[in-house]
Amino acid sequence: MDDAVEDGDSAPPMPAAGFLARMAIKPDKPPALTRRERDCLALVAQGFSDGGIAARLGIKPVTAHAHIESAKRKLGARTRAHAVALAFLAQVPSAHEPP
Repeated sequence: MDDAVEDGDSAPPMPAAGFLARMAIKPDKPPALTRRERDCLALVAQGFSDGGIAARLGIKPVTAHAHIESAKRKLGARTRAHAVALAFLAQVPSAHEPP
């Protein structure tokens, strides 16, 4: 076992259901993102900058940035990476839903 866990420095891994229950957004009620917000977050997840996203979508970099900032606000995210993670987690079906 890891020494940090034995010493009480970090908690053991939380079950997925417990983790999702503590999230700001719930998997059964994800926030409504626009198509452009989802497109921009998908490109953020692939590592694109605002300029790269703009080139891919045929929009200006400032517009790409605005879509990402709007998605961050709706998701309650602090960073771009946090927004991508929250958007992904919001799409994970809960255990009681069929696949």
